[in-house]
Amino acid sequence: ERHHPTGQSAMHKTNVFFQGTLWPERKSLFSALDDLDCDVRIGGIDPSDAQDQSVTQVMRGTIDNAEMAMWYSNTSIALNHHRRFCSVDDSGEVYLDNGEAESIGPRAYEIAACGAFQLCDDTRPELVELFGDSVATYSDADSLREGVVHFLAHADEREGMAQESRERGQGC
Repeated sequence: ERHHPTGQSAMHKTNVFFQGTLWPERKSLFSALDDLDCDVRIGGIDPSDAQDQSVTQVMRGTIDNAEMAMWYSNTSIALNHHRRFCSVDDSGEVYLDNGEAESIGPRAYEIAACGAFQLCDDTRPELVELFGDSVATYSDADSLREGVVHFLAHADEREGMAQESRERGQGC
């Protein structure tokens, strides 16, 4: 009901978009996009509250669902990165291993429902179970960057995959 394709909005038009908690692993990963010659919008709440951000453009705070649908519907590539950070213990930060968490988060469904193209980490087996190959994946910063460059140059491929992921998500 809340996440669906919206009309065109110049204010929300962008090449690459992510909104979520800016965990250190995400900020590090997304810094691979810093010098791309395109509009990259990375936003959310930074738990470290660091003022010096290395990502291309940070939009601070949260976005309500209606506006989120506008961002997803008007971006060329919606990033979906499942966090691996769990906690901090006596030995340092604790992270999940790839494949240790099965389920995808709500962002995967929201992006698909908006009819947007999604580039997602490859750490959650459920992603392929539900969306098949209609969602592009990356495994590290280099493959994220390569995926962004590739899919920005291939609008027809992006649009076809976005439509297929929307159709696959309808039954979820």
